[in-house]
Amino acid sequence: MIFISRTADYTIQGFLYQFHKTLLEIQSKPSEAFVSIEGIIEDVEVITADRTEAIQCKYHESIEKFTLSQVYKPIIQMMEHWYNSGNKDNGVNYILYAYFPHMVGKEINLTTENIEEILSTKNEKLSIKAANLNGKVNIKEFLENFKFEFGHSMEDLKKVIITNFLDLGFKEEYVDNLIYPNAVNFIAETSTLHSEKERTINIGEFLKYLQKIKNTALSKWTLSLRNFRSIIQTRKKQLNVNLQQNSRLRYFIIKEEFIEDFDQNIVTFIKEYLDKYHFKIVHDRTPLFCLDCSDQKFNEILVRLRQKNVKANHGLVASDCFDESYFFGDPIINYKKSQIISREFEIRMLHIKRHEILNRYKADDLFILSDNDYLLDSTDVNYEKIELRDFNAIKFVLGMRDSFE
Repeated sequence: MIFISRTADYTIQGFLYQFHKTLLEIQSKPSEAFVSIEGIIEDVEVITADRTEAIQCKYHESIEKFTLSQVYKPIIQMMEHWYNSGNKDNGVNYILYAYFPHMVGKEINLTTENIEEILSTKNEKLSIKAANLNGKVNIKEFLENFKFEFGHSMEDLKKVIITNFLDLGFKEEYVDNLIYPNAVNFIAETSTLHSEKERTINIGEFLKYLQKIKNTALSKWTLSLRNFRSIIQTRKKQLNVNLQQNSRLRYFIIKEEFIEDFDQNIVTFIKEYLDKYHFKIVHDRTPLFCLDCSDQKFNEILVRLRQKNVKANHGLVASDCFDESYFFGDPIINYKKSQIISREFEIRMLHIKRHEILNRYKADDLFILSDNDYLLDSTDVNYEKIELRDFNAIKFVLGMRDSFE
């Protein structure tokens, strides 16, 4: 599959719902405020001068009927933090933001009786924590600092987000397929960072960052959005600006474990790239393909390329003697009547264990087809990370085919 299922993968949809709520909070708060993504207390923490809003998000698209037991766990977790923080107002407002399709637009105000019911749960996974709080937690004061809000659907949240971006002064033509997906992707990537400090962003600085971006992120997050088709079309147009230029030095780093059907398709992918972008006299910069795979697989691919009549320079002058100057030397080309008759080699093939030499011989365009960044210096390089796992989709955004399905 090229894309993640819209109906089956509720886990990623749950995360996306959290990221959308985070984005809504960012848009609605003053620029000097801070937002902690995957904070110490809850999923989203909005930090202002005098208060912290700790928001936990729950996404239950498939549940037809709401019952209080479905939210016992997050409420117990919030009460536990409240109790451990002194069992009194600690400067934190606790918000449970949950989506249940049939509860949109409805309100629920929890009572003391509701909390007592929750703390009396016999649920095996919750009963110990609940028992530790039962009879001890200050229920009245907790409820004064707690809010249960039924959220809207993912699509409705997106509509509000788009409108908010327009109200914030972002240009309409860039919002749907550039600003919005990059904002979601930034929040998603930030949520995975190790320390709380790294996961805390200033709202004003974040909005400035969005104003500067030029390229749409392609990742598992942006390709799980409802408008993924227009996002991938937009990315293709962005990449085409440089791909249509004849004389560009392009490097590709491709990870075997990241790409689906890598072994079956890598050779035909390279061959089709050459047929599209490296066959004219004006195509004078030899493309380089760096493969993140085993040594054995790398050697097998070299043999298969030779069988497809693709001449590759792998830089080896002996079994394990790599000649850097030979590897980056220009190929000998034979011409006849302004036509290329033959090239000494058509591509450079590099194993990932030697990828650091790419910092000494920089490309014009560096394409990363991997979930790894490889710590390469991108100064003066057009760095393009394309987190697509299917070669058909990769070929589409690179202009090598007309459709991606």
